[in-house]
Amino acid sequence: MKDPPVEEPLINKVAEVLVGPAPKVPPPQDGRQKATFNLSNIGKVTKTAEEVPVTKIDQRGPDKPIDAGVLRKAWDEFIALRRDQHAELAVLKREYVLSGTIITVSLVSDVEDMLIKNMKTSLITFLRDRTGSSSLMVEGKIIEIIQTDKKPYTNKDKFEHLAKKNPVLKEMKERFGLDPDL
Repeated sequence: MKDPPVEEPLINKVAEVLVGPAPKVPPPQDGRQKATFNLSNIGKVTKTAEEVPVTKIDQRGPDKPIDAGVLRKAWDEFIALRRDQHAELAVLKREYVLSGTIITVSLVSDVEDMLIKNMKTSLITFLRDRTGSSSLMVEGKIIEIIQTDKKPYTNKDKFEHLAKKNPVLKEMKERFGLDPDL
């Protein structure tokens, strides 16, 4: 019974395509076969029968104008895909403004800016596919939060806050000798 023919290892086939056929070298005197490639053929271009010229296939036509409804739907679909990523989800649920082909997301911190940069490629690719606009871009803009009045926590702070609204409280405190800290 004969053994089935042994197929040539894949690495040899790849090397033959890239470098060219290996020259037949007689085995050395000690009976071992040489296992190195012929390095003199590296860099030389040889045409093989398998080579086919690569043509760039671009099925996209001209950019479509961006419809706000389609964009909103695509944005919501992307949010649904990222629902397990809580930090990214918080950024994606922020307000955005579409001006031309640029979507500007309002952010409040550098951490959110980092998150939007990390998911920017996948978000842009997803939105471009859904809207049909290949020039769509997404950017984050950090907005400044206007600091409101300090929220009163202690009894003294609460009393001062109420006394600003109604000055009669200070007069009553002095008249009756009350202490707001108790």
